[in-house]
Amino acid sequence: MSESITTGAWAETLLGTPSATLVGNRIFTSALMARDATSTESQAQQVFRMAVDLLHGQGAALSDVVRTRLFYTDEGSLEILKMIHSVVFNSPGPVMTVVRVDCLPRDSKVALEIEASKVSGESARYIGIDAETSSCRAIRIGDEFFGAGYQGEAGQPHDAQMDATYAAASATLVEAGMSEADVAATRHYYAYSVRDQTDGTGKKEFMGHAEPTSAGICVHEPGDSGNTFSLEIEAVVAGESRKNFRTGRTFEVENNYSRAVRIGDVIYAAGTTSTIPDEVVQHPGEVGSQVDDTLAIIRNAIEQLGGAWTDLVRTRTYVVGGLSALDEASARLKAILAGTDSAATLMGVPILGRPKVVVEIEATAVLEK
Repeated sequence: MSESITTGAWAETLLGTPSATLVGNRIFTSALMARDATSTESQAQQVFRMAVDLLHGQGAALSDVVRTRLFYTDEGSLEILKMIHSVVFNSPGPVMTVVRVDCLPRDSKVALEIEASKVSGESARYIGIDAETSSCRAIRIGDEFFGAGYQGEAGQPHDAQMDATYAAASATLVEAGMSEADVAATRHYYAYSVRDQTDGTGKKEFMGHAEPTSAGICVHEPGDSGNTFSLEIEAVVAGESRKNFRTGRTFEVENNYSRAVRIGDVIYAAGTTSTIPDEVVQHPGEVGSQVDDTLAIIRNAIEQLGGAWTDLVRTRTYVVGGLSALDEASARLKAILAGTDSAATLMGVPILGRPKVVVEIEATAVLEK
């Protein structure tokens, strides 16, 4: 059974969702955002304090955190955020992603999302430790692998960066005693400046081993200065418990990914849009209607893999169109997610996969045992 964690944060009212969801030993947070529109540094300090209080309230510690995501809006804030991360966490810390997006609800400058496992402090294996930022490239806990921040060499051509990134992710999996065949979910952040360039040669090969879920998101900065691409992955040694589901879209087949993957009691839903078979975009350019369509497709995928809508524990929604579009999306999310008690994150991005698509949502569900 999942359990909602409420803190009184203003974002809970915005989306009608809790600040976090507790499922067994795992904690998934919504995007934590500061109430006061102060500097990026001040807001970052506030959201980390919120995270610490939330964890302590559930009997968890910072050493239990396996993944952090920092979404920010102001150019030039990356080093400040990395510095604060290094102060908050002791080394070795969690896998970390820092991405500059277009906008955040209520014009916030920083949003923090974390994932924690109450057993991680004792049993986690840390790989690629970066003491400067108190983060690492990957964490393995039992059969689960969390990886983030994979990037190529800054300043190199985009294709070369992508190929180097997939090679680094593959090498880290091997170091953890796993392989591409264990990858359940992927998240690909592309720089807006290379939105029309190709995906290199390594992506199809990397994705082809397990056909995991995929979310491809265009942002302003996907990591360090000069980097055009970064990658996150979740992997699980699944054995025969793994089930992949596709919707019939040719795009899924051509790009070697699945709409959803179930491993054990967890269902990972890919970055999903209102696009249906024959690559038809429903309600082109309409934010509210695309939220409705997209969540219906995600719900169907969860149900096809044996789950229920009430098993939903987290959504992450990307919207094109600025603050007004975020307001429209938040109203629809609040209406549809009511009763799921799932954590939620919402942000604005400059563009998605095609001009008619203005909403993309990814999700995680954990089935009741």
